[in-house]
Amino acid sequence: MDTRVQARSPRAGASAGPDPNVVLVVDSNPALLQTLDSILKSSGWTCITAADTLSALCCIVEYTPRAVLIDADAGPLGVWQFSALLREHPDFSDVRLIVSSNRDDIVERARAEAAGAERFLPRPFAVDDVLNILDAPRSVA
Repeated sequence: MDTRVQARSPRAGASAGPDPNVVLVVDSNPALLQTLDSILKSSGWTCITAADTLSALCCIVEYTPRAVLIDADAGPLGVWQFSALLREHPDFSDVRLIVSSNRDDIVERARAEAAGAERFLPRPFAVDDVLNILDAPRSVA
């Protein structure tokens, strides 16, 4: 499992809902993971990174993040399958899902919405876009 945790140890036992200071970033690009980890950490977030969706599911069980920023092409599970597994469990149904993609078209946006994403973030994106989404109240895609 390719994950890194910054300044936080796992929560013991059952979840009491999402941790308001933790964000999980799921992407196969190590440089992007490292950059977002650094930026989020310097902005007061605890960042957990995962290189794929299976690792991300393990991280969600262990840390219950407030939000998941996930690449639409993260594998081996697609975003739709990932979201379905996330929403099935009551402890994780309130975790915010933000889908990012290199393809900014109506089809990709519709896929993100169908997967239960709260927001769609086209690439390339500005760091402020990510921070504004994370700091904003929960919304609907």
